[in-house]
Amino acid sequence: MNWQLLFDGLIALGTIAVAVLAIWGDWFKHRLAGPDLSLVAHNFRGNATWIRFNVGQGEESGNAFRAIFYHLKVVNKRRWVTVRNCRVLLLALHRKGPDGYFHKIPLVVQLQYIWTPAEFAPILQSFNKEAILDFGKLMEGQKVFQPTLYVIPNNFNGFIGANESVRYTLQVTADNYSGDIEHVFEVSWNGQFSDNMDDMERNLIIKEVRDNLTTG
Repeated sequence: MNWQLLFDGLIALGTIAVAVLAIWGDWFKHRLAGPDLSLVAHNFRGNATWIRFNVGQGEESGNAFRAIFYHLKVVNKRRWVTVRNCRVLLLALHRKGPDGYFHKIPLVVQLQYIWTPAEFAPILQSFNKEAILDFGKLMEGQKVFQPTLYVIPNNFNGFIGANESVRYTLQVTADNYSGDIEHVFEVSWNGQFSDNMDDMERNLIIKEVRDNLTTG
């Protein structure tokens, strides 16, 4: 065996490895030692509550409306690693057409979902186990299902009216997470609002989908 040739080969291999790590080091670190995140359903049955507007000094002042919130959660499978500055983004919208296919709706910028509880949760979440976010809501007296986003543009076309279906494409990001998995959730609503959650479970249906009934 030519030991000198072997040593030269190992040195060359080590040099290449150092160069690769210098360029792609963060990618390898995030993939192999960073958090392992997934986006899953937390509450697709709905959580009923009250929202009060125009609250004044008296407890009875203002108008209260019944509302139902739906939730997702980000789960970290590597709990020994802290997820830093996590957020969930809306990447794309597809609305179901009369042909049965979901057609792409223009979305100029990515929009961020609201962490829960919205009154106290920071915009960027850091955690080890899991964090819950508001996915959408229905309010009594209103005619649409609304995704719960920190900012909703004036030309946003992702609300759902009676007998409509929309697919929302979401992605989880964080400072130390480089996953590029896209999650698609389909929401269908018949336009009916009820205080009975068993009825609402049939009126509004949310499911994660993996089929190919989209265009664009």
